[in-house]
Amino acid sequence: AIAGWGKEAAYLGEFPKVQFVTGSRIAEAIVLHSDNYSPDDFKFWIDVQWDRATPWTTGDMPTVPVKNSRPRSAQVWQWAAEEFLDDFVVQARAERDGRLFDPPTRQRRSWLPSFEAFLRDVAAQHGYPYTPHWHRHAYASLNLAPVSDGGYDKGVPKVAEWLGDTPTSVVKTYWHSVSDTIDTSWSRRRPGGAR
Repeated sequence: AIAGWGKEAAYLGEFPKVQFVTGSRIAEAIVLHSDNYSPDDFKFWIDVQWDRATPWTTGDMPTVPVKNSRPRSAQVWQWAAEEFLDDFVVQARAERDGRLFDPPTRQRRSWLPSFEAFLRDVAAQHGYPYTPHWHRHAYASLNLAPVSDGGYDKGVPKVAEWLGDTPTSVVKTYWHSVSDTIDTSWSRRRPGGAR
């Protein structure tokens, strides 16, 4: 970002982290605004996304309702808020009129497509094999994973609420069993019985 747009663009390096700790889609994350963050309960209100059909020429970023028309409060992990997000939101208020990812260039018309191309280029240069949607996937998977596997053991309905998805969609897309090892004794005990 610095090489392409100057040192003022360094804040763009926070994008993957913000997306990871909010579970937002790329078109949602690019329009996040500091006014929608509640540092008291570590939640981001997400109700709009970038409108790909409308060029941004003047004024505010073009937005439309979020996918599936499911606005939500995305829970941010407290450690992430304390480690970087709270400070990043304060910086956005001071330097970018509250927009977390204001373009560092006057070329606003194609900001999201330009940013997506930038992310692809950086990933290719550094061998990073993940698309931005994987950061959302990681948010979902970490929230769903049992504590014994390093996760937060949150229920599917709650994670679906934070993601703006249905429980069925979360199970189909993000829920992965952690005990599919080849072990013939797994079903020896009756349900509810002691191991």
